[in-house]
Amino acid sequence: MVMMAMGIMLLAACKKDSSTDAFLMDDIESKANGGKQVTRPMKIDIFSSVDLNPDIPSVPCLGDANPLSTSGFFLNGNATHLGKINAEKSRGQDIFCEFTAGTRLTLATKVAGQIVAANGDIIYYTGSDVLDLTEIFTAVSPYGTIEGVWKITGGTGRFVGATGSFPIKGIVDVSKPSGGYFTATGEGTITY
Repeated sequence: MVMMAMGIMLLAACKKDSSTDAFLMDDIESKANGGKQVTRPMKIDIFSSVDLNPDIPSVPCLGDANPLSTSGFFLNGNATHLGKINAEKSRGQDIFCEFTAGTRLTLATKVAGQIVAANGDIIYYTGSDVLDLTEIFTAVSPYGTIEGVWKITGGTGRFVGATGSFPIKGIVDVSKPSGGYFTATGEGTITY
């Protein structure tokens, strides 16, 4: 009886050790189904740093506060399906911005870029963001907010043909000597 109980415990322990992550199972299922893409949940936790590369010009903003302009940024953090984001190769670039001075001081931007996974696979994205900079411009606080939606527009490696989107929401911080940056989180879906 003791041997039987030990055998069951050993079998249970082996079964527990061989459990597989649900996302890995989806990848295996995709390959087994002739490469059919699978939609999966995606979470992202990012922070940016300013890209001061003089070879990439800043984008002048339209609207009420010329000559305001925006620059590119590097991304760091973690994301589901990517792991630790490669901060040296992950970046974004504002391709449009417009500043509005009304009851709130807002900066609307359109962005495009890439997020590089720990293994080198890339997700390409475009997005639209709105930054509320009221408290920054009125010297109440060095912080503002950022909200937007980033859409996945393809990629490399296992992300070739990837689609999906995730809303982002976070904080803009201009208190650092190197310039402003933002932190944001997002939850959405990715299909690959």
